[in-house]
Parts: sequence; structure tokens; C-alpha cells
Amino acid sequence: MLKFLKKYKYSLLFLSLFLCADIFILPKQESYYFDYDIEDFKTTSFHVVLFIFELVIFTFIVIAAIKVVRALEDYVIAFFNLIYAMAVTFFVTLMLHSMFLCGALYLNRQVTKGEVKRTFLVESKEIRDGNKYGLFLYEPALHKSLVKDFGLTKSQYDGINQYDKIELSFTKGWFELDYSPQYAGKVK
Repeated sequence: MLKFLKKYKYSLLFLSLFLCADIFILPKQESYYFDYDIEDFKTTSFHVVLFIFELVIFTFIVIAAIKVVRALEDYVIAFFNLIYAMAVTFFVTLMLHSMFLCGALYLNRQVTKGEVKRTFLVESKEIRDGNKYGLFLYEPALHKSLVKDFGLTKSQYDGINQYDKIELSFTKGWFELDYSPQYAGKVK
């Protein structure tokens, strides 16, 4: 067993970091955002972040390959190393997708670009587990619905009626993604 651990220590370390980020850190980062905001971020801005990362890794690998090239045979080897580097960069990016998302969501909250107010309509309300009060909200500007537990007390929950308009404050982050620290940890 000890021999196995010594042989694969870096692989096991990588796997444990990946699992830790996927199980503990990413849900914490996601709690600051609405689900559809994250999905929109994944389909737009997130690809730019991944492309920049891939470009940086690819550039380092190409520079290292160019430094090694001395003869014509080395150019052929360098060409195949380049193809290999492109494949490795692509697959590493796929494997680390959730870690990149976690990092991007964290970086988004580090630089603020002002306050944003968003208006929602209360579609319906629900009581979960007898003491958790959730709201089904609809955002007319985006034509999207969501369910969120905002940590409401019973009196706050009772004061909200169906079809009421609710205005929530958010902070616009570095990647133009809205987040709200006051709703963090209140996962649906």
C-alpha cells in the first residue's frame, strides 16, 4: 500500500484536490449566484476564460518545444509534441471544468462594478421541512423562473403574497455576473 501511495502520490493529490473543489468549494461559490445566471455565464463569458487559460498553457508548451529544437528531426518531434500538447490542454481543461468555474466565480466577486437592482414576481410560495420558506420567483426582464430559499422568517414569508413584485439588490462582478452576498449559503 505504501509503495502504491509513493508511486501515485501526485495523481492522488490531484484527484483529491479535484474532488474537494467539486464537492465542497464549488457549491459554496455557486451559493452567491442564481442558477440561471451561472448557466448564462457558462455559455458566454466562461468560454473566454477557458480559452485564455488554454492559450497560456499552449504558449508555455510551444516555447519549451522551440527551445529544444536543434535539427530537422527535432522539428518533426516538435510537431508531434505540439499536437500532443494541444490534446493534453484540451483534455485537462475538460477535466478541470468545475475547478475553473469555481475560480471564475470567486474572481468575479473580487472586483465589483456597482450595484444592480433586479425585479422579480412571486409566482408561488412553499414551506419545506416545516420551517424553511422558499419562493418561486419569475424575472420578467429575462423570462426566467427560479426557486430560492432566501432565509425568510415566518413573518416575512407571511407578508409576501403571490404576484407581489420584489426588488433584490445584487453586486455586478468582474465578469459582469451579478451576485449577492446576502443570499449566500441559502441554496434551494
